[in-house]
Amino acid sequence: MGLKCYSRVSDIEGPLDLVLIFVPAKTVPQVLEDSVTKNVRGAIVQSGGFAEVGPEGRALQEKCLEIARKGRLRLWGPNCMGLIDINRRHVFSFIIPEAWEGSLNQGHVSLIVQSGLLSAGFITTLMANKTLGLAKVCSIGNKSDVEETELLEYLLNDPVYQGCSALS
Repeated sequence: MGLKCYSRVSDIEGPLDLVLIFVPAKTVPQVLEDSVTKNVRGAIVQSGGFAEVGPEGRALQEKCLEIARKGRLRLWGPNCMGLIDINRRHVFSFIIPEAWEGSLNQGHVSLIVQSGLLSAGFITTLMANKTLGLAKVCSIGNKSDVEETELLEYLLNDPVYQGCSALS
């Protein structure tokens, strides 16, 4: 698609704030190690195959969390859809922006959902009905590190909500 690709995170020039990880579960620890080497501060692991599949997956998830904590990297997920920020037009997900462009109303409501499938279902319903305006959709998956209480705190301080009577 005309975009330069890299085989390793550390090969990317310049600083990185966030990596989105879409590789098989067994290779995620390598990507996280490389991200720590690159001094990345955040990763959204959208890959599945972790605690949701049993003891072996749970052990792999714990290994990922250990790498992240040791490297001071915050870990969102795994097994999630990521983050969509409608107002800022940022998509940190496997969903391509063109899929929802012009179909979602901007608003002052955000969703924090464990399930990527439910997140997609909510978004699809809202796109079809155009009844509710959204600010952000956060799918957090297995919550190995970043969890809903942190996101609630972030959302309460988000400028998109300033002046909303429900938060006053």
